[in-house]
Amino acid sequence: MDTQRIRYFAEVFNSGSFSKAAAACRISQPSLSQQIKKLEDEVGGQLFFRSRDGIKLSELGEKFLPYAYEILKAVHSANDFVNQSSKHIDGKIRIGSIPTIGPFLLPKLIRFIRRKHPKIQYEITENTTNLLIEKLRNGEIDFALLSPPTAIDSDVDHIDLFEDELLITLPLEHVLNQETAISIELLKDEKLIVLPEAHCLTGQIKAFCKAGQIEAKLSFESSQMDTLLGFVELGLGISFTPKIAVGNLSHHKVKFHSVSPSPYTRMIRLIWLRRNIPSITQSAVISCVNEFDLGV
Repeated sequence: MDTQRIRYFAEVFNSGSFSKAAAACRISQPSLSQQIKKLEDEVGGQLFFRSRDGIKLSELGEKFLPYAYEILKAVHSANDFVNQSSKHIDGKIRIGSIPTIGPFLLPKLIRFIRRKHPKIQYEITENTTNLLIEKLRNGEIDFALLSPPTAIDSDVDHIDLFEDELLITLPLEHVLNQETAISIELLKDEKLIVLPEAHCLTGQIKAFCKAGQIEAKLSFESSQMDTLLGFVELGLGISFTPKIAVGNLSHHKVKFHSVSPSPYTRMIRLIWLRRNIPSITQSAVISCVNEFDLGV
């Protein structure tokens, strides 16, 4: 099976257009269509349907797509191996992260990796867990920084980086700041401010509150932690803040407290697809992450 035809197939899917794919691949549209037809002959059926809304995958195309991405990924890894040596690592790494981790961890992690491999280039994506999983499966990113559990856990290898404590966050004038210890039961009558439902942190907080028999009373939903703490600062409700983010949010007039008697935590994890063979650059990053200490 010709890997170039597979690349054309993936480009048509990614661009949603034969003409755009032809331009990206620098061939004529009739030539690209001919190559796709030859690929369809090889796989035994039509891969695309044309509709008013553009190009759509057929049922066979949807089944073939993950194999196509896997083949292209393997070819990329092989080329990377041939073109690089372990003493001269200068490839590109594509890392995705959820917003409640990336801004607070990625700069430190990349700074640590650059000490050993200063020529590695980075492409950073910030998105919700479900969208990062989709990008990982489609080969659009190499690694994802997130917090388990996720729908892809059985298909990935991972490195557990650390347990991140989630701290009760109160406005300065809140009466509970006078308590020496704050249990989850003391928060039953509070208005809880969280990120939108798509963020895994929201699901984790709601699950924690439910386990403590507390109804999560949503007051506001914001997509930025900085905005969320601004609401807390105004006295519009309380929230939970990842400890990793506290240093970046210290300008807010709020107080942070551990949950008593047992702190509430989430795992921070780096994942990558198990079925992919890591390139030399990816292997170097995995090695550095294994050595990484958040205190660095």
